[in-house]
Amino acid sequence: MEKGFFHPDQGYWQTNGDPPDWILANYPEGTIEVPVKPGPDHEWDGNQWVHTPSPVHPSEVNAERDRRTLEGASFEITNYGSIRIQGDETTQKFLEARGTAAKLSLLAGEDLEFVWRDADNNIHTLTATQMVELYQKGAGFVEAVRIASWQLKDRELIPEDFEDDKYWP
Repeated sequence: MEKGFFHPDQGYWQTNGDPPDWILANYPEGTIEVPVKPGPDHEWDGNQWVHTPSPVHPSEVNAERDRRTLEGASFEITNYGSIRIQGDETTQKFLEARGTAAKLSLLAGEDLEFVWRDADNNIHTLTATQMVELYQKGAGFVEAVRIASWQLKDRELIPEDFEDDKYWP
C-alpha cells in the first residue's frame, strides 16, 4: 500500500509500502505522513490536499485559436448551400482576393461568376454576391475565433477547459 509523506521544505514524496524504521529515522525532522496525493494539481495546505489548477499560459490559447482557425468551418450561402473552407493563411488570402474581386464586379454593375474549391476539394460556381457572402462569413469566423481567444486571455485565470467548444464560435 502506497504511503504519502510531506515536509514543508522538501515537499511531497510517496513510497510503495511501509518504509523500514531505519529509513523513517532518516526522514527530515518535521516530516508527516499524509494521504497519497490525488493528482498533480494538488497542494498540501497543512491539513488536506487542495486542488490548485495549473495556470494556463496564453500561448496555449493561441495554439487552440490557430488550430480552430486552420480547421475552418462550413457556411450556408444564400440560394446555394453549404461550403466548407479551411482557415490556413493561403486560403484566407485567396478568399480575401476573391471577395474583393467580387465586390469590384458588383460595383461595376456585373454579377460575375466565381469558382471556389472548398476544403473537401469540391468546386463551387458562385455569383459575385455569393462570393462576397462567403468572404464575409469566412472573415467573420476568423475574427470571431480571434476575439474568443482575446476574451479567454483577458480573464484573471484562464479556465483549464479553455479548449471546450463553449468558449469558441
